[in-house]
Amino acid sequence: MMTWLLPFFWSEARACAVCFGQADQPGLLSGLGWGLVVLLSFTFLGISGIVLAAWRIERRRNWAEAKLPTGGMRP
Repeated sequence: MMTWLLPFFWSEARACAVCFGQADQPGLLSGLGWGLVVLLSFTFLGISGIVLAAWRIERRRNWAEAKLPTGGMRP
């Protein structure tokens, strides 16, 4: 979306703490830690949503089968 600005700010786009020798700064480790926490949180939330949806579908299916007449066969 903003890639057309990249040629104008090329030096800032390439600037990172590892590339310019500041990898021993405590902020880099803290940023990596928070990045890991955020990515794992989104992954956990996504998988939890899928599991919750499957559980609710199965629960509704069992509820619907319990309300059927004896034999459990649908017409």
